[in-house]
Amino acid sequence: MNQDLLSAYAQEVEEKYRKMTPKSKRMLDKAKEYVAGGTRSVVSWYKPYPVWIERGEGCCLFDVDDNKLLDHNNIYSASLLGHCHPKVVAAIQQAAPKLLSTGGQVEILHHWAKILCDRYPSVERIRPCCSGTEAVMYASRAARAYTSRNKIMKEGGSYHGTIDEQEVNMATSQKGIPEHAKADILNVDFNDREETEKVVRENKDDLAGILVNGILVTRENQNLKFLRELADRYNTLLIVDEVMSFRYAMGGAQEYFGVTGDISAFGKFIGGGGLGVGAFGGREDIMRLFSPLDQEEPVHSAGTFAGNPVTMAAGIAALNEMTPELIDRLNALGDLLRVGVRNAFAEMEIKGFAGGESSLVMTRIGKLVVDTRRAPAPPLHREIMRIFGLSLLNKKMFTPASGAMWALSAPMAEREIEQTVTAITETLAEMKPVIREVVPELMVS
Repeated sequence: MNQDLLSAYAQEVEEKYRKMTPKSKRMLDKAKEYVAGGTRSVVSWYKPYPVWIERGEGCCLFDVDDNKLLDHNNIYSASLLGHCHPKVVAAIQQAAPKLLSTGGQVEILHHWAKILCDRYPSVERIRPCCSGTEAVMYASRAARAYTSRNKIMKEGGSYHGTIDEQEVNMATSQKGIPEHAKADILNVDFNDREETEKVVRENKDDLAGILVNGILVTRENQNLKFLRELADRYNTLLIVDEVMSFRYAMGGAQEYFGVTGDISAFGKFIGGGGLGVGAFGGREDIMRLFSPLDQEEPVHSAGTFAGNPVTMAAGIAALNEMTPELIDRLNALGDLLRVGVRNAFAEMEIKGFAGGESSLVMTRIGKLVVDTRRAPAPPLHREIMRIFGLSLLNKKMFTPASGAMWALSAPMAEREIEQTVTAITETLAEMKPVIREVVPELMVS
């Protein structure tokens, strides 16, 4: 009976969405003739179908039905400056006619690399690649090459890209991931310090590095400081995934939390916030292993389009716009949104989570499940989150399909935060009777 109520409510929300996005449905029907599933990736899937975007401007997207959507996805945090920033677009337009890419070397790579090295004291040398996934892969390779050890430890449920070994024990599908990928990845429970130290101690002789995602560290848990101390105590390397936490400060999560890593992985915004890019860097003695100048047989890293001049030009333009003043303003907006979301949950007497740091806001109805080795959210809870996201989309709020991580952008101001909190409060008010009947455990008793 309760599930029937949830199904009926979901159908009502979906019907409103279908009326708002008929062209998107037609786009899916057309695309699936040649594209597997009709979409560019699994994570961008919205049930019953995703919205098709036509253009972006500032902090807004416009879909093929000309709906103006306030973008809280922001290309999964990459779009720090918003969409089509004029200086980034101009940099691409100036670079593209000269050279798209080359098998040779380009001077602009030096200028781009200098900006990143200047911002991160822990990064004395850096190399480009084509994605954040590649950056973590190469960072892990650097740790293994430097230490002559095999194992990498990470926190279970922490996302570090789509290479096989990093998706082990994730909430993502495990289909196609070979058993051997599990051999050299050690997963520990998120923020369980006793277990973490035990695993490090027991594997110290073959532990190349401890990998941590900057976005899972908070001012409360100070996990990055703990992992730094652990790495020093057991003579291993600390690898910091800054792909998303890059926006926390001029020196990313490492500056934000006052901790220095040995190797860092970057992506997303460093290529302008719209082009595929990645980079990995660290201490000079580690990165020297990749240098043909210093090694007869350097550690292998390659990429046909790594360090291409168009992406480097876009990256430089974007990085020059990322100032301490901008970061402070966005961080304040992030705090404002977190408070607003918490107040909305409290007002509606619905259990919810609003956390994260800086201008990244983790939010969901119920409990945030980080470590997927523990029991995942029940199916009904996941359906509630799906309906929550779709309801917000009906209110012209574009959020990640997974629902958890929202990202703010430079064109936003307090007006957009107020608009967002109002939409969330209204959505929770609409959902409250259903939640009370179907999943009463999500109500504050």
